[in-house]
Amino acid sequence: GDFSHIAIADQLFVDCIGGDLTVKIENNTKDGKGIYREPVEDANQTLDDAEIAYAVVGALIILKIKPYREEAYRYLVYNTRTEHVIRIDAIGLSCLQLPEDQGVIFPGGYYLRTGDYKVFDGDSKALVFRRLFRAPNGEDVLYVYDRVEDGLYMLLPYNLIRKEIANPISCHGYSIFDDGKMVIFKSLSDEPTKVHPMQIWQTPFCTQEHAAAAPTDGSYLAKVGNAELVRGISEALTLQRMSSVEKPTRQSYEDVVASCNRMVDGFYWLPEADACNMAEAVAGLLGTADLIIDEFEKVTAIKKRSAQALAKTEESQLKIINSLRTNDIKAIEEFMGSLTELRKQRGHLITLREMRYMDLPRIDVLEQQVVKAFDEVSKGAVEFLLQPTALEPLVTRLSDVVTKVGEAQKATELKPMAEDVDKVGEGLQVLSDIINGLAIEDPTQRTRILEGISEAYSQLNRARATLAGRKKELAGAEGRSEFAAQFKLFGQSVVSTLALCDTPEKCDEALSRLLLSLEELEG
Repeated sequence: GDFSHIAIADQLFVDCIGGDLTVKIENNTKDGKGIYREPVEDANQTLDDAEIAYAVVGALIILKIKPYREEAYRYLVYNTRTEHVIRIDAIGLSCLQLPEDQGVIFPGGYYLRTGDYKVFDGDSKALVFRRLFRAPNGEDVLYVYDRVEDGLYMLLPYNLIRKEIANPISCHGYSIFDDGKMVIFKSLSDEPTKVHPMQIWQTPFCTQEHAAAAPTDGSYLAKVGNAELVRGISEALTLQRMSSVEKPTRQSYEDVVASCNRMVDGFYWLPEADACNMAEAVAGLLGTADLIIDEFEKVTAIKKRSAQALAKTEESQLKIINSLRTNDIKAIEEFMGSLTELRKQRGHLITLREMRYMDLPRIDVLEQQVVKAFDEVSKGAVEFLLQPTALEPLVTRLSDVVTKVGEAQKATELKPMAEDVDKVGEGLQVLSDIINGLAIEDPTQRTRILEGISEAYSQLNRARATLAGRKKELAGAEGRSEFAAQFKLFGQSVVSTLALCDTPEKCDEALSRLLLSLEELEG
């Protein structure tokens, strides 16, 4: 098509042509717009010039792209649930998938399937993943990265319930003991030293034996087990976030339904009183999500129509405003046409406000542009009307219409003349409203303008009266001629039908048809 692109897993469509890197979610080759765009250095590249790689990681699609003649790769993350794209170049460093398909983690931060992400400050260049620690509580995971060049370690403790990295720890050495204590030290300078500052942290990353030896209170939740509770609470928090996104999609509601069913089937302890009877809340959310899915397609269609109407209006308004050159207008007809177009555009904007899911702030901006342009053209029109001969071309135009009306031989010839007269009348009405609304200091000038418009109105009324009279005259003559021809045809039809009526059935059928024709003639 006009805008070629590469399909990624039949869900995403990417190209680097036309001066920008574009990501689309619709396989549309008629336009080059998408959900994400950013400029490229070489605008003249073809579709095959860029290097494009991808990885599907659960609900995420990660893109690695290097446009033509560029040195660095660009890393983009597309979330199939939120239909949102973001560029995070740090993903290029040792990117790993988080447990339970919660997202991805990398030395510089993390990105979750819910759309939440965070990128930390600091130098994460050349860091490589080294090892992974899992806490016995099933809630915490520690990712260890290091850099061989200077011996730097980056420790990222990720919490599955809060779905975040609380505080990244950078150091030059660490040790984790059986009871979960962690000792780290940092090098404050590149020079050798005998003293190294150290820190002691209490972490949940103890051994399985140490965790098993810890006493329990014997409650129902203790019997369920912390790891099982962590999975259930994590799923519940994910469900809460999924159900409260700012821009939901049908897919996000379907994910809510799937997550609700997964929770009910996977955690037997949800209906218990000690677990606050979470099953009831999950069931209520499931019912609501099912109802929303049924109506979501209607809402999506309405939003799409509203967006298309707004885009079409923006395009037409841009053409109208760009065509306005007040200093270049040399005739009153051009002023009248411009003012009429601007008034119609403002009326159209007002009607758009009634559409559901319309972008009202954008409508306000467009209306302000129209008002500003209308005021500028109005002032130019008033200055033009101060000229003694400003309205003469308009009066001459209406006089020509009167002459042409008298020469017309058919009623159809009067239609374009009537449209021309109506257009002039609409423009004169706009001019009258402008003069009445503007404060002109010199009453003599105001009077002269009003007298000129009054003369144009008199010529307009004369043209309308002449047009109406001629139309009635021609329509009457044409109607009488048409009736005579139809009546003659009816008589011939009667004679012809009599010759064909050789059975009672044909007589009845022919009589019905002739009576119908007679009723039409009577009308």
